Amino acid sequence: MPSSIERFEIERLGEDDQSLDAFVALWAALDPFADDPSRDDLRRWDRMTGEHHRVIAQRNGAPVAAGAIYGQPFDPDSQTLPCQLLVPAELRDAGLGDALLERLAAWAHERCDRPRLSVGISPSDSALVSFWIARGLVETDRYVELELLLADVDPPQHVGWPRIVSMAAQPELLHTMWEIVRDTWCDMPGEDSVPPPLDRWREELDNGRRPSAGALLALDDDGRAIGVTTTGADPDDLDHAWTAHTAVRPEARGQGVATALKLRQLDWCRVAGYRRLTTGNHTGNAPMLAINKRLGFRESKVVIQLQGDVLRPSGAAPQ
Repeated sequence: MPSSIERFEIERLGEDDQSLDAFVALWAALDPFADDPSRDDLRRWDRMTGEHHRVIAQRNGAPVAAGAIYGQPFDPDSQTLPCQLLVPAELRDAGLGDALLERLAAWAHERCDRPRLSVGISPSDSALVSFWIARGLVETDRYVELELLLADVDPPQHVGWPRIVSMAAQPELLHTMWEIVRDTWCDMPGEDSVPPPLDRWREELDNGRRPSAGALLALDDDGRAIGVTTTGADPDDLDHAWTAHTAVRPEARGQGVATALKLRQLDWCRVAGYRRLTTGNHTGNAPMLAINKRLGFRESKVVIQLQGDVLRPSGAAPQ
């Protein structure tokens, strides 16, 4: 709709405070998942993802819509890129969403050979879900996001079995931890990717994305590793930490191993000073959902995850 789009000026967003504040204002106003975002939140996310590209649409000099695309925070080589469109409902029929998406797609194709988009959407925003489905994305997962305010709970203490050790105390067990992750990766409902290689797993611990003190391994009476949980955190932001990965070997499931790991994780988060702990729970993983709710986690939102190939910008030749 050229006549409609001509009313808007679309440009790449800068990294200065004023530009980021403009994006944050649209994010807070237009994203139902926004949790009182700030410029500092955006910069912390940028440090995690490494690469990003943001665009903003203005009308008569005022920001009215924006879009963003990011590298994967835990997998720099991934070609599946998180994407975000912030377009008010009254402007969605003006072609503005497609105009923003075309700018993001151009960046994605410059960065990746075969880029894919990944978007997380509230199921209540049926119009936005329909927008993405019409552009080739399909629902791959549905998650419940859970939150626990650490000051408000007094969880039962771990009683001693299994024995829980941290990577900070026993770094020589890193390879053992990674083996459990590798062997159980595809057991997660909805997971069709490949587990991270050992070098990347080690790098995430080394660079603080998964603090080694919050990376926990469960050992049985014979010292055999039977379960793992890791904690994602930003040491510069004590507002919240999150469960990055929890897994238990099949033969040890149903014996309280995951609960013991998560209890120890809660203790570590509280001692470290984090205010809340969040976790994403696939709706098909009923046992883990039950564990989380017993520990006091409460549902904060439901997320539909959609993925699909990035449409090539108009005028670009196919590879």
